[in-house]
Amino acid sequence: MQSAPANSSPSTSQVQIHLGDRSYPIVIGTSLLSAPASFAGLPQASQALIVSNTTVAPLYAQALQSALQAHFVTVHVVALPDGEKYKTWETLNLIFDALLSHACDRKTVLFALGGGSVGDLTGFGLSMVAPYWAEEYVAPLRACTMSPLKIQTFTPMVP
Repeated sequence: MQSAPANSSPSTSQVQIHLGDRSYPIVIGTSLLSAPASFAGLPQASQALIVSNTTVAPLYAQALQSALQAHFVTVHVVALPDGEKYKTWETLNLIFDALLSHACDRKTVLFALGGGSVGDLTGFGLSMVAPYWAEEYVAPLRACTMSPLKIQTFTPMVP
């Protein structure tokens, strides 16, 4: 991994993740949620679901939801309990319940807003709903304002 300044702002930096044809940059900086360029290249869909936790959601979910409303007709939020001890089937069911209650389909884009547990549960939940959906899509907003906070996006593979 190499660190290089991002082109968009002197207050951001970029780390390139080299994975062959799945390579992507991680952009690190402040105010990325309010920067339209952070959301360039998002997949086309009518709905999105932000999966966060009870610690991060009150701080950033509304800002992410507002930013995503320019790209999706509907943006839902589900807040999971915070912490590794909540990596359980019961917590995973909260994601499934949100997907079902909002009539989400295979084109719905899932955003994991938070630390490792949130990303793990979101990715695992997506792969459990339909294994053929499990292509990970990481948008240009790969990371945002604070080091323990990350945003990952997951979207189904659409033929």
